[in-house]
Amino acid sequence: MPTIKQDEIAGAAYAKAWRYVVDNPALTPDERDSAPHILRDHVLRLIAEGSRDPEAIASAAIGHLRQQEQVLQSKGRLAMGGH
Repeated sequence: MPTIKQDEIAGAAYAKAWRYVVDNPALTPDERDSAPHILRDHVLRLIAEGSRDPEAIASAAIGHLRQQEQVLQSKGRLAMGGH
């Protein structure tokens, strides 16, 4: 069960990562819809693994989100017969 400090770290990290979503006009509507879930899960996973720096957690969560975006875009291109 997360402690109050962990909740504060999670909130700060999520807020910073969420700014990336808000400020990124290149995200598709589907990516914007999935972003909250992806960010939340990754932030919580990193905290459960012992991370405590909100800046580092946010950066890692953004990196994970960007990877997921690339995977989805690749799958979309393959589904459309592209390379």
